[in-house]
Formats: sequence, C-alpha cells, structure tokens
Amino acid sequence: MATTKESKISTSILISALLFSTVGGALLIGDLLDHKQGVESRKWLPIEGKIKARSIRLVNRDGGINHFALNASYVYHIGERAYRGDRVAFPNELPFATNQPEKSSTDNPAKSIFARYAPEASITVYYNPSANEQSTLTRGASARRYLPTWLRDLALIAVALCLAIWRLKRKTK
Repeated sequence: MATTKESKISTSILISALLFSTVGGALLIGDLLDHKQGVESRKWLPIEGKIKARSIRLVNRDGGINHFALNASYVYHIGERAYRGDRVAFPNELPFATNQPEKSSTDNPAKSIFARYAPEASITVYYNPSANEQSTLTRGASARRYLPTWLRDLALIAVALCLAIWRLKRKTK
C-alpha cells in the first residue's frame, strides 16, 4: 500500500502533467488558429491607413547580429467607420536583423523601417472583408516563423506525457 507521502507525490505529478498538457494544448491550438488566419490574410483587401504609434524592440543578439521586432498601431476607415489595428504581421511582430542598429547609414534596416512606419505616415492596411476589425500590415504567414512557438507548445505537451508515463510506471511498481 502506498504511503501518504508517495500518494501526494503521485498526485502532484498527475496535476503537473495535466497543467503542462492543458497549457501546451491551448497554446498550440491558439498558434495554429493564428497561422490559419495568417494564411487566409493573403485574400484580405488593401485599404489606406495611418500609423498612430510604433516602436522597435531588441529581441536578441546572435553573433554580432541584433534581431529587432517592429510593433505599430494604426487606424483605417471602411465607409464611415474607423477601425484601429495593431497587427503588423503573422505572428504579430515584423522581425528584421541588422549589425548596425545605431548607425545612420541609409541601408540600415532599423532606420528605414522606423521611417516607413513613422506616426501619421500613410500605409497600406489589409483587412478581412468578412470581419472588418481584423487587419494586418503584412499579408500571409510563414510556417517557419511559427516553428519556435509550435516547438515550445509541443515541448510542454511532451513534458506532460513524460510526467504521466513516469507516474504510471511508479504506480505499477
């Protein structure tokens, strides 16, 4: 017969497995739906909009290359109604890399992207004709850009499976 301590450990392992599988599964479903919407955005209609705010943040540094992501909010009008959007791409950020983020050279991606998305700049917004509030500045979705998030989600599910298998093996001993 299992002791109270072993029973508590077994219950903790089961709860952890359920938690990891629930979180991993929910994240995976959300990421797959977001990717599906990105693929469908290739059919969305273009309309003129205006940038309201933008920021660039450093994502990581890799061997002297700085990886950045652009975030922006914008407004667009369909008929008399104004809509606000903040999706730049699928996933939600527009990534780019440079090894010269501070330099003023004309070929610096950070400088050209920051200028292109300056506040009040006119931009092309792509909106979903079936749901006008859904919009993006870049149509389409690359599975390659979703791969890291899918791997994260699958890793959580794998941890859950390992914990469940370990619990089952402990219980049968």
